[in-house]
Amino acid sequence: MPKSAFLSDSERSSERAILIPSRVWDELDSYEKNLQSKFIRTFRLVSRNLGHPSLVELISQGRESFYRVRVDRLEGIG
Repeated sequence: MPKSAFLSDSERSSERAILIPSRVWDELDSYEKNLQSKFIRTFRLVSRNLGHPSLVELISQGRESFYRVRVDRLEGIG
């Protein structure tokens, strides 16, 4: 009897490879880069309007990445 006869549907589906065309990955990468760019531009615009110099960095740690944002306080504010 084949091994697949003893597997549940979820086990059977996890053994199948899902083929994703490279154009899909390219499109997702494009969306991510566009979003990052818009986030940074928006943050810089807002911080400039508040009169605060800013620094926005993209930090990568292994497979994860996040933004680190620093806003310098100006003397006499808050």
